[in-house]
Amino acid sequence: MRNETVELKSWIPNSLTISNLILGVAGIAFSFMAELQLAAVCLFVASILDFLDGFIARALKATSKLGAQLDSLADMVTFGVLPGFILFHELSIAYGEYFQPINTRPASHLWVQSLSLLFIIAAALRLARFNLSKYKGEYFQGLPTPAAAILVASIPFVMHYQYQINLYFEPGNEQLGLMVHLKYWRPFDFHLVYNLFNPVWWGIASVFLSLLMVSKIPMLNFKIRSFSFKDNKDRVYFLIISGVLILIGILPYWVYIPSLPFLDYLLIPIIILLYIIFGFYLYLKGIRT
Repeated sequence: MRNETVELKSWIPNSLTISNLILGVAGIAFSFMAELQLAAVCLFVASILDFLDGFIARALKATSKLGAQLDSLADMVTFGVLPGFILFHELSIAYGEYFQPINTRPASHLWVQSLSLLFIIAAALRLARFNLSKYKGEYFQGLPTPAAAILVASIPFVMHYQYQINLYFEPGNEQLGLMVHLKYWRPFDFHLVYNLFNPVWWGIASVFLSLLMVSKIPMLNFKIRSFSFKDNKDRVYFLIISGVLILIGILPYWVYIPSLPFLDYLLIPIIILLYIIFGFYLYLKGIRT
């Protein structure tokens, strides 16, 4: 009877995992329908479900081998394949080829665009390594796939919802120059948007994030095992710095500072980048996983 109760309870977190998988598939479909911002939304919602399924499974004491394997398979689709396709499309957009058939694209461009496949391969290797790893300490080994995926998905999200620009066609210098005179645009915004249409940065991001996922750089794990400051000081420091960044992000709404941009949704990739930088700090501090 007890086993049947546990099995019944396990379907509560498993249903969230399956929802995560469905959102990943939906996001892939959206990415091919000129709806990259909706693909990003699917990934963000799925990341919340990915957190909740594990949390609820532990709270209900309903963890199972089936749930663990199902979680990895769903994560592979949502945080491996989906962001890999987003990277591929962003590289296509950077070359002005999103709406161009693949067989008509220059071979040199296709080679660069194929760098996005590294993300998918690295995600698969990282998830497989995580399943086999006996190390379950307070730090992750390498960049978690959801964090890498959120960083990738945050860019089309920011471009669409914060800058309201056409994701699929690079704006000319004259258009960008006019946008600088808008109230919420700063020179920072001009240079950021200009560089987001540069394929070099997307190629570097594909390689860099892939290497980070399969690396042994320690990354913060937010599964709290005690409420001791000594055991959680790295997490506290990270949260304090993140809080300061959020404060800086909303400061322009209170005080006009000409050189300070409105960060808004840009806080998402900035905090993920801070998380990565903090991982290198932990490594230099001597922490090994």
